[in-house]
Amino acid sequence: MPTLARLGALALAAALALSACAPTPAPAPSAAPSGTPSASPEETPTPTPTRPPLAELVLTPQGIGEVRIGEPVPGTDPALAIVTWNATGCADSGIAEGEPWAGYWQSTEAGSPHEYGPPFAFFLTTEGGVEHAPVAAVRVLSDVRTAAGIGIGSTRAEVEAAYPTPTATINHFDISTVYVLEEGDRRISIEVAEEDTGGYWPPEQAGRVLFMWAGSTEHEAGGIAGGDGGGPCPV
Repeated sequence: MPTLARLGALALAAALALSACAPTPAPAPSAAPSGTPSASPEETPTPTPTRPPLAELVLTPQGIGEVRIGEPVPGTDPALAIVTWNATGCADSGIAEGEPWAGYWQSTEAGSPHEYGPPFAFFLTTEGGVEHAPVAAVRVLSDVRTAAGIGIGSTRAEVEAAYPTPTATINHFDISTVYVLEEGDRRISIEVAEEDTGGYWPPEQAGRVLFMWAGSTEHEAGGIAGGDGGGPCPV
């Protein structure tokens, strides 16, 4: 007859065997992340480069746009360039294409009509009058303004309000005043028609800006009104 101790041992062994055969409980599922997944940022399209319109160009003592006094005109995609080379611009002066001073750089956009020569807003002169020489001057005939908003047709009062302390003012043969604005070795010259000239200037021009140009201070400052030396071709 089994003893109580033996019965207890048998019961314990049976319990351990049942425990070993029981299945292991599955792990609890992990919690799903809260919130909505963030969308990837959209790429901003790169804007297509365009030529700046004349109204956005600014005449400075250093030049205009990418054109710099004392440097050749930079090579630029013609679709973006603000100037274009006119190889036969001075043909009427009897200069053959390819010769010095036969051509000049002119604004790609024509600009507003004016009474001074071909319909472009500004032109460049170069050292020696050749295409790839350093730029000597930028001469404005229409549309382009300075950083202070002065342009062809601005009044004397507007010029003096914008530039109350010019580097110099030059009386040009009693028909105009040149306001000289120097910055280092570069300058802007703004030429204003005199008001009391006995009818030399028509009423719509008297007391207003006739010409503006940027250039180097190594050249003497002065006016160009009343002469034939203000254009791109030699006379």
